[in-house]
Amino acid sequence: MSSTSTVGRRQIETLLENYVDSMQAVKIGRGHLFFIPRDYIPRLQVLEDFIELLEKSNQLQRPNRDPLEVNSIFVVDDAKQRNKMAAAFYRSVRKEVAEYEERVTHLIQGGSQSPKLMEQWIMRIRGLEEKKRSYEDILKQELSDLDDGFTSLRYLSDELRIRAAGLRAQQKAA
Repeated sequence: MSSTSTVGRRQIETLLENYVDSMQAVKIGRGHLFFIPRDYIPRLQVLEDFIELLEKSNQLQRPNRDPLEVNSIFVVDDAKQRNKMAAAFYRSVRKEVAEYEERVTHLIQGGSQSPKLMEQWIMRIRGLEEKKRSYEDILKQELSDLDDGFTSLRYLSDELRIRAAGLRAQQKAA
C-alpha cells in the first residue's frame, strides 16, 4: 500500500519562511532576498538542496513557468556593506518589533488564559533580542536605534511572564 500527498504552495512557503527565519536572516530589498550570517552557511546548503528537490518533484510543470531557484552571493565584509546590512536589519527588525508588540498587546488585552501561548511569545521576544546581539557582532556596531522598541517588548514580555506564572499557579491549585 502506498500513499502520496500533495503539498500546497502556502505550506511550502511557510516551511521555507520558518527555515530562513531560523538562520537569523534579514530581508534585504524586494522579493525573497535575504542576508544570512556566515555562521549559517551549512544550513543554507540544506536550503539550497531542498529547493532543488522541490523543483525536481514539482508536479505542476507548466510551460513558461519560472523554476524554483536559490542563489547564494557572498557579501564583502567592509564598512560600506556593514552599513547597508545595518540599514536592512533596522528595516526588517522594526517591522518584527511592531508586529510582536501588536500581537502581544492583543494577547494581553484579550485576557488570554493560555500560559503556553504566553511562554511561546516570551521565547520569540527573547529570540529577537538574541538576533539583535548577533547582528551587532556581525556588523561590528551597536544597533541602538532599536532600543526603544526592545524596551517596550521587554515590558510586554515581563507582563506575559507574570500572567503566565499566575495562570500556572491557579492551574496547580485547582
